Amino acid sequence: MLAAQLLGIREMGIGSIDTPRIEEDSEVLVNVRAIGVCGSDVHNYVGGGLGGRKVEYPFIPGHEAAGEVVEVGAAVTQVKPGDRVMIEAAHTCGNCDQCLAGRFNTCRNIQFMSSAEEMQGCMCEQVVVPEQNCFLIPDELSFEQAAVAEPLSISLYSVKRSIPLSASTPIAILGAGPIGLCT
Repeated sequence: MLAAQLLGIREMGIGSIDTPRIEEDSEVLVNVRAIGVCGSDVHNYVGGGLGGRKVEYPFIPGHEAAGEVVEVGAAVTQVKPGDRVMIEAAHTCGNCDQCLAGRFNTCRNIQFMSSAEEMQGCMCEQVVVPEQNCFLIPDELSFEQAAVAEPLSISLYSVKRSIPLSASTPIAILGAGPIGLCT
């Protein structure tokens, strides 16, 4: 299959890679139909990583993705081939104290798609993800809209957690990336 890959700093190309296969009964194969570009993708492109974490080339960027389920593992019950899904980029273990307490966002073994030194991303034709990382999207929502659900949720959360707002509250939004634009 084809994948967009970072080949070096400020160097990107389209290459052929092996098509992923379901290896665990709880996994789902998804045809990627839309993908967003995150600030972390820009950092990986411009500087070869984010903070002290460095990309190992070739590297597939992109983690804000939506697509269509192609195949499911034997234990998958929540999605089926043909379903339209948004993909959650954070892969959690489900077994650590944080996961068992329902705090998946602080999983001690969390791995993020398209994160340097962690996992490859979704700028490719197909990806395999755990069933728990697939969220059904309604037919009236486009794949493009679903792909920006994650940055939109961050902006909504930040506004909700901020000071009380009204139409006359002065505010400043720093940054014109997906989260800044959604905010």
